[in-house]
Amino acid sequence: MPPRRARISEPAVSAEPATAKIAAPKRASAKALHDVTTDKYSEAVVPSQIKDLSKTWRWALLPVVSMAISALLYTLADPFVDRQLPAVSSEPELWRELAPLGEKFVLLWTLWGLKLDATNAFTVTTLIRIPFYFLLYLFYNISLPTVIFSTTIDATSVAIAFLLMGRRRARGYASKAASESPEAHALYDPTNTVLAMLFATGIYALSLYALSTTVLPTLVVRHFYPIPSVERAHNASLYSLALPCLPLGWSIRELLYGPPTSADKLPLGLPVSTRTATKLRRALVLVTLVFLETYARTFTAIGGSTLTGAGIWASIWAATTLAASLALAYVGAAADPEVDGQLEEKVVGEKVVGKKTSASRKSPGKA
Repeated sequence: MPPRRARISEPAVSAEPATAKIAAPKRASAKALHDVTTDKYSEAVVPSQIKDLSKTWRWALLPVVSMAISALLYTLADPFVDRQLPAVSSEPELWRELAPLGEKFVLLWTLWGLKLDATNAFTVTTLIRIPFYFLLYLFYNISLPTVIFSTTIDATSVAIAFLLMGRRRARGYASKAASESPEAHALYDPTNTVLAMLFATGIYALSLYALSTTVLPTLVVRHFYPIPSVERAHNASLYSLALPCLPLGWSIRELLYGPPTSADKLPLGLPVSTRTATKLRRALVLVTLVFLETYARTFTAIGGSTLTGAGIWASIWAATTLAASLALAYVGAAADPEVDGQLEEKVVGEKVVGKKTSASRKSPGKA
């Protein structure tokens, strides 16, 4: 018999064409949106040279570095700064000379304790310095360029000191946060940013305009002596006040929607969404900083100021900051797409069934 031929088995061919598995895109969740206000994308990037310094040394060196940079910048800007600025200073008393130094130390250590990065430190300093220079601009005939230069130098010296001490924002913070959630992109949309800034600026400008044309000149003349002139305050228009208020509107928007701080952990206990509670906590901290900084700086740095006058001026700015912060928080809460896990109870027979609902309002059903 002839030998059998060995069968060669052919590989089985599937009738269906081979297709590569494509991973489904991740669904944007409320957690991803909430990461915008957590430490996930805003951890400070500490250079290797700074890591060798302990936290205590960085904390101690921060005021020294900031004041050295401030002195250098003021020296360079001397040709552009109004010569009348030293003329409004208080009388040369020892406690009045030491008070601004102590105020500077306390402010920098407070901002450091809030875990701000350099960008937010610049923004906070801008917000709390402008009220003092605004008083000089309206009632002491200090020029607007001097106000701009002085505010910029104060804020820049703080920001550079924070940078040198290792407090810088992680790269790609906004883009990484927005990439995980489409809703988070709205926080960094240029159009929304500009509109929010102009909205807050309008609140500041309208408040100051209403006060400048009514009771503010009388209050300042009564509690500050001597006042060179109230003409600039009387003649101030809404447009002339809006320009100096633009940095305030920008600062409020940046701080309410910025990276996390230690203020985010303050107890609040209000029935609001997570991000709205975060904005309210930050607003509380900002109002406190504005009041204390304006009060201390106005009373110690301006000759002829009284405790009552400094308190009135600080209260005006604290109230205006509170109004602008609450307005932005309300607008943000109204457009907030976050699902907070609210339960809509439905009675089915004798069982109560809980169903998650969105934050948007629904029209009531027919009875």
